[in-house]
Amino acid sequence: MTSANQTPSSGPSTPYSREWREALTGRDLLNWAFPSVTEISEAAIEGIFCKKDENSIIPCSEIATLQTIPSAKNLLYAKRLIGELDTGARTRSHTNEGSWAVRIGSFGNFDKTTIKLLDPIVFEAMDMARGIREMLKWIGDNASSARDPFAVWFRDQLLNAPNIMQLSFRASTHVPLNLSSALFFRNEQYIDDEAIRLVLDLFSEHYTANNQYIFIPPLRIQQWTSSTKYNKSFLWKKEELESGRVEKAFAVVHMQHLDHWGAVQIDFINQELSFGDSLAMNCPITVESGIRKWLVACKIGENKWKRGMGLFRIARQPSTSGSCGIIALNAIEHAVNPSISLWEPQSAVEHRMRMLELVTAYSTVSSLNNYSILDMLSPFGAEGLNAVH
Repeated sequence: MTSANQTPSSGPSTPYSREWREALTGRDLLNWAFPSVTEISEAAIEGIFCKKDENSIIPCSEIATLQTIPSAKNLLYAKRLIGELDTGARTRSHTNEGSWAVRIGSFGNFDKTTIKLLDPIVFEAMDMARGIREMLKWIGDNASSARDPFAVWFRDQLLNAPNIMQLSFRASTHVPLNLSSALFFRNEQYIDDEAIRLVLDLFSEHYTANNQYIFIPPLRIQQWTSSTKYNKSFLWKKEELESGRVEKAFAVVHMQHLDHWGAVQIDFINQELSFGDSLAMNCPITVESGIRKWLVACKIGENKWKRGMGLFRIARQPSTSGSCGIIALNAIEHAVNPSISLWEPQSAVEHRMRMLELVTAYSTVSSLNNYSILDMLSPFGAEGLNAVH
């Protein structure tokens, strides 16, 4: 490890320890000299038995001095190997003379503790540093004059907030969002289910004053699709549905075989289900079946619902884009608030930026609805917000 590495500014601590992580800022991460990663053949990884009086294991205190570390794939294999050796030792009533470890090629000898320090802790820190660096560049490249205050605020959070690895945002009283999920909003990244759940929760808080809309969390859809029998989960929102005030329900559904998001609209007035996604795929059969089970369990419409799935209007994305989740959320919001324009390639960045403002609790749905997406497409010039000092 080079001399460039310094402990976080709030005080000395062992690198990668809990104290080190709690004191860490994004600026510390960006200035940290991480080791390079090299993958070797599994044949070069072997189990070894270390007696208690031996000192051949690399101690945790020296992990930060390593210039190169094994890949995550190598470490996963090493974990499994130690687990198999430990199980065999217990089966044979092995004595307590020592413990199993692994020799990973020329990297050295590692036990379970040092492997866990490398993966996930070191790899998580490396991923976070990469995500922060890319997000700073994306914000600097794409923030418009309308987004200037947000860009300045978010840049400060990314660089100076303490305990950056555990930083979370509370845009909703129900669903906090950690920074690692927020970082997926950069570039054309695929956003995760935590971000989807939070945005739907924010829609629920803002758009349901008259109880005419329901926004179904992704985990609820997963419960319905994985259940072979009726259970309590199918009685969710039963009282609201029985009131007769609900006009539509919406869900963002995960298409696991593609790692892709689509959107469902449930129209209680016309008793019709419709589905749309940004790649023009068909709705998974399990999703339609799960939703119909919910309607049956709540005794809504009985057998009057139309068969099959209608087409829910949703924008198309380029095949190289990972914006399916953003586009699904946008289509749902457009359905309940037509003043929100449908996603288009030329406004893709601003739709992402708008969602990022929401999930980081910088703005609310109400405040962001006061201006048009297309009014915000004037980028910063020169260095913008890219520079890290």
